[in-house]
Amino acid sequence: MLQSGIWKGRTLGDIYESTCTPLNWLPYLLDLAKDCGITLFPSVFDTTILAHLEAHYDMPAYKISSFDTGNLDLIRAVGRTGKPVIMSVNPDQTEQVGHSAWILREAGSQVALMHCESQYPLDGHRANLHQIQRLRRKFALPVGFSDHSPGVWLAPVAVGMEACLIEKHIMLDRVREPLDAPFSLTGTELDAPFSLTGTEFAYFVEVINQAYEACNIEYEDEDTTYSDLRVETNAR
Repeated sequence: MLQSGIWKGRTLGDIYESTCTPLNWLPYLLDLAKDCGITLFPSVFDTTILAHLEAHYDMPAYKISSFDTGNLDLIRAVGRTGKPVIMSVNPDQTEQVGHSAWILREAGSQVALMHCESQYPLDGHRANLHQIQRLRRKFALPVGFSDHSPGVWLAPVAVGMEACLIEKHIMLDRVREPLDAPFSLTGTELDAPFSLTGTEFAYFVEVINQAYEACNIEYEDEDTTYSDLRVETNAR
């Protein structure tokens, strides 16, 4: 059971069950993403759902949350798919993440890490963005930033710290209050908890791309040169 934050008093199982994407949505979402030119891939939280996805869909990659970096049954099962994996990392999980990343790479998966502070919403003074470069040096893997903050300003700073992926939660409306509403991009003020508009998210992406161009960064690790910035979107 979580002891603090906006989900205090709830279990991870409860949260996952109430926020997971219904499986019968997937055919429509995959077709829509294809029409829009978007690469769609899921976060997975247990091996049963992973097996279903592998049996029925050709998912291009998988995301593993920071809560599951030590779930070795799930890590090994994802590794057996051979798909690329993005794995979120809390600063206190370095040893755990190193072992999980090794399992995934030994299985043939490409791995990218996401610096993540599990505070919802994230206060800027607790972002610890220096961890991005620390993770890159330690693991020689591409590293991004899971931005759980209100507004847009942390992500461009993360780009300056050589983050090569950015995760941002969005929501379509506030008719049904999503669990991540406090740190989703919403309303006419980008740091206010109101409903998202397409214009606002487009602005978020524009700011990130401007930061990337201003920094003139080439993302390199032992396997890959990264010539462009990826924005990962978790839509609720």
